[in-house]
Amino acid sequence: MQNPEHPNITGTAINYLHICQRKLWFYRHHLEMEHTSEKVDLGKHLHEESYPREKRREWDIDNLIRIDFVDKQGILHDIKYGTSMETAHIMQICYYLYLLKQKGVSKMYIILVYDIEAKRVAKVCKYLRQHLNWIQNSVFEGQLTKAQFARVKSGLADITDPEKDSVIIYQLRDAKWMTKEVMGVDKNPATNLL
Repeated sequence: MQNPEHPNITGTAINYLHICQRKLWFYRHHLEMEHTSEKVDLGKHLHEESYPREKRREWDIDNLIRIDFVDKQGILHDIKYGTSMETAHIMQICYYLYLLKQKGVSKMYIILVYDIEAKRVAKVCKYLRQHLNWIQNSVFEGQLTKAQFARVKSGLADITDPEKDSVIIYQLRDAKWMTKEVMGVDKNPATNLL
């Protein structure tokens, strides 16, 4: 019997719940016919051939969810064949995010401001653009996981000189708790906030 405190609900079960409850029943009772489906074979081929440059593919978490890949910005990608069952696919991703949050994987909102000696400014700016959104001269912002944040700080420590440079980092639990007002020109409005 399944422990109600820790149910064994997979991402596939969530998907089937929104497609067809009968299909979910068959799946939960290990009565699957999809191995004979041409569309499933096509989907597997699409999964294997899409995004070949992504290094970290197919993350299996507790045998409950299988994330196709996570890009360098920390965005989850789940490759699907077609959009006819879009609601089911969206609910499956929402379930992934829910489980990841239960495991403590979440993002914090960062505002990073720096005053760097001129000879290192270009290098610092190029490095930060790989991880955060450039807002204006010497200002970056964006969402990072704790691990990404640690990597950014470590990379900055390698580039900057603590005797001559200054980096100030503001951390917010979430961007929704922040009010941002721009006076004058908004040099780079953030458009990809999660």
